[in-house]
Amino acid sequence: VQQNTIPNAIAVVNRAIVADPRNVQVLVFRGDLYAKERQYAQAASAFDDAAAAASGDAEKAGVLVHKAQMYADANQVAKAEGVFDAAIKRFPAISSIHTSYGEFWLAEHQTGRAQQEFLAAIRIDRSDVNAIYDMARLKMAEHRTDDAIGYLKQLSDVAPSAETFALLGQAYVSNHDYNHAKDACGKSFELNRTPDMMFPSTSAILADRLGAADAAAYDLSAGCTGFMYAVAQAYGMLAGGLARRALVVGGDVLSRILDWSDRSTVVLFGDGAGAVVLEPSDEAGFLGFELGADGAGGASLWLPGSGSRLFESPERFVKMNGREVFKFATRVLVESAQAVLEQCGASIADVDVYVPHQANVRIIDHATKKLGIPSDRVVVNVDRYGNTSSGSIPLALRDAEVDGWLRPGKLVLMTGMGAGLTWGSALMRWTKGGE
Repeated sequence: VQQNTIPNAIAVVNRAIVADPRNVQVLVFRGDLYAKERQYAQAASAFDDAAAAASGDAEKAGVLVHKAQMYADANQVAKAEGVFDAAIKRFPAISSIHTSYGEFWLAEHQTGRAQQEFLAAIRIDRSDVNAIYDMARLKMAEHRTDDAIGYLKQLSDVAPSAETFALLGQAYVSNHDYNHAKDACGKSFELNRTPDMMFPSTSAILADRLGAADAAAYDLSAGCTGFMYAVAQAYGMLAGGLARRALVVGGDVLSRILDWSDRSTVVLFGDGAGAVVLEPSDEAGFLGFELGADGAGGASLWLPGSGSRLFESPERFVKMNGREVFKFATRVLVESAQAVLEQCGASIADVDVYVPHQANVRIIDHATKKLGIPSDRVVVNVDRYGNTSSGSIPLALRDAEVDGWLRPGKLVLMTGMGAGLTWGSALMRWTKGGE
């Protein structure tokens, strides 16, 4: 198949079927291969064989849906409709057939018939996630946001996800219900994840979900320092008049890229996200930034096989040289903080709140002692969340806010470090807007 020699693939599959004639997965695969060759009669016959070999109603229905979708992809609409109708008549109590049929009608731009099928699926199974979600999207497209909110709330109870809460937030915004929108989008941030794909960017998807259609949106890759880099860029855009307001979201789902047998990484990292909004202020606000990178140390903390570079047998898991990262972190956390303080004409004694990247307690303790900052001015939450990468500092800021540390006039020092290897610090005078 990879070499695009489909007839050879069919021959191999046929030999497999001789060895195991009731293997449903292989029979379906044969149907897919015939469909690739546009041999639709042979494909249909293969799907019929698979349905006959299937052991239960749900599996048989799934094969028939697959057959109908084959006809739909081939633009043989009447045949696809006939297979769907026959499947529903044969298995009237299986909701997934109605859901797939509804998606078929959506693709044909017949929203009325699509809604009939989605509603039929929901009547059969009130937890049919796909049918509920599709109904919500249809109601949003029709600007019937109250109905959409009802479906999305139902969906959030059945299967909460970032996409559901983001869409729910968008629906509330359309209704000018900003308190509920804030709550829904907050849940979306909590469930947001390490980029689903290289493109489109997570930022562009999020901007769309929030209804910010004209906002510039892009992702920034700087490892655990990503939040500090992004805040510095947002500050520069506001200061240069390129933007009036900026939303900076830092977050990662590192559990998806960890080797769970590697205790040097799996015990350290966690999943999390946080967000801040920046806007111009007549008061002090940010006083200075210090950013840097050392690409020569990149292999000390990296994710081989995650891009276009070819590796032999890449495992696509985070790889870390713990000793080298510890040496780097303890050095740059101190040096970067000292550099931004010197740049701003401030001293360690002036710092009211220190928010370091939550890498691990040993690194934080080392930096705190080297800098001479009293422990009662240091925000630490790594014991609860682990190292959440770019979500680390905004989560720590939130904890500091809840605990009453971030009051107007307080001098706040933030320092991050991470993959790249990268580092970054910011010094700001907390403002009333920040409160």
